[in-house]
Amino acid sequence: ELDRHYLGELNVETWSVGMTRTLDFRADNEDRFYDIDFRQMQSEPIETVRSLYAWLGAEVSAEFEAGMRRWWQTSAVNREQIDRPGPEAFGIDVDALGSLFARYTQRFSTAERDR
Repeated sequence: ELDRHYLGELNVETWSVGMTRTLDFRADNEDRFYDIDFRQMQSEPIETVRSLYAWLGAEVSAEFEAGMRRWWQTSAVNREQIDRPGPEAFGIDVDALGSLFARYTQRFSTAERDR
C-alpha cells in the first residue's frame, strides 16, 4: 500500500530544501535567471515564450510559434481531468508550509499576481 504520509513528508522536505538552496545560489547569480509567472504562461503562452527568447537574444520564428499554438490547443483539448487527492491525504498541513517557503513567497508574490 502507498504510504501517502511518507510521500507528503518526503516531498515537503525535498522541495523546501531545494528551494532554499536555489534561492541561496540565485542570490549571487541573479543574471542567470529569468522568471516566468505560471499564470502568465497559462494566459499568454506565446507572448511569455517570446519574452524569454528575447531575453536569451533569440527570435521566435513563425514556424515555431505556429507549432506552439497547435500544441497548446491540442493539449488543452486532450488534457484529462484527473481526480487528485488534496494535501490532507498526504498528511500535509498547508498552513505549516508557510514558514518553509516564506523566502520564496515573499520574493515572488505580489498583490497583483495573487488576485
